[in-house]
Amino acid sequence: MKRKTFWWLNGLGALILLILAVVVLIRRTDGSGYPETIVTQSIALAIIAVIALVVIAVELIVTYIHKKHRQ
Repeated sequence: MKRKTFWWLNGLGALILLILAVVVLIRRTDGSGYPETIVTQSIALAIIAVIALVVIAVELIVTYIHKKHRQ
């Protein structure tokens, strides 16, 4: 994968995660109508953070393998 495309996709992914985090912090009720509290917002943000960390880990592994394979 070209570096420019790689960085473009990373930027797009970061923007999507940022938008999700802002939506979680702004909304007053969730999809089922349950009112959001600080605890439920924190849990939702923690889930988004775990997803981001998994994506970063996979990207680092793929980048490492790609660099090893090129040599």
